[in-house]
Amino acid sequence: MSDWSNNAIESFNNRVRSMLAPRRGIKSARSQLIKALRVHYNHVSPHEGLGGSTPGEAAGIIVNGDKWRTLIQHAHLRGIKPGG
Repeated sequence: MSDWSNNAIESFNNRVRSMLAPRRGIKSARSQLIKALRVHYNHVSPHEGLGGSTPGEAAGIIVNGDKWRTLIQHAHLRGIKPGG
């Protein structure tokens, strides 16, 4: 038996699946949810394998304070609209 486990990936897949299930008929909502999950995963959610850093922080992208608010403000300043 290997010490390696895919529990974290299975947990993530189950979370995504459960969030998408009620929105199956709405393609744009699914697309937006996937984009939001990607932002959350890369810039908001700390990762144990990265010593509590986010992948963005590990790559040198530092978002201080309220991470969601900061990311939304930067998107607004750059003219990025929801769905765009």
